[in-house]
Amino acid sequence: MTPILEISNKNIDISNWFDHFVASIRSEEIQLVSGIASQEKNDFWKPIFENNHFEIAKRNRETASMLLIPKLFTDYVNGIKSRSVNLISLSFQLSDSIILVWAVVNDDDEQSMDSLFLQEAEVNAKYSDHGFHISTTIMEKSDNCLIPSHFQKFI
Repeated sequence: MTPILEISNKNIDISNWFDHFVASIRSEEIQLVSGIASQEKNDFWKPIFENNHFEIAKRNRETASMLLIPKLFTDYVNGIKSRSVNLISLSFQLSDSIILVWAVVNDDDEQSMDSLFLQEAEVNAKYSDHGFHISTTIMEKSDNCLIPSHFQKFI
């Protein structure tokens, strides 16, 4: 009997999954040993063969940033939309682990300010355990502050 694992409403044939996984690694091995592997493939495996833990961790962090920062951004923006925040402008500055937000709302619009902070808290609760977070600065229209030059205007 083949072991079956249920993940997210999908039945996974564990033996079949491992067979395909091992076969793909063997294919990589043949390409590396025979010298026909691409430079990208050689560069991928080199730190693993050298036990270069720093380089491996660095690559893992870069990959996590590429996957999680766009999701964090999307969750934040979608949350703002669902909360019906009344924004005058919204700008972002992205890095590899944090999104800085510069939001401008109407004077004394406490509801929009509260909604922005609640959305920040919700997103941070979801992503901060992974080393990613968002930080919101809220200005009122009458503050007449310019958007910092390193921010990209979204709205």
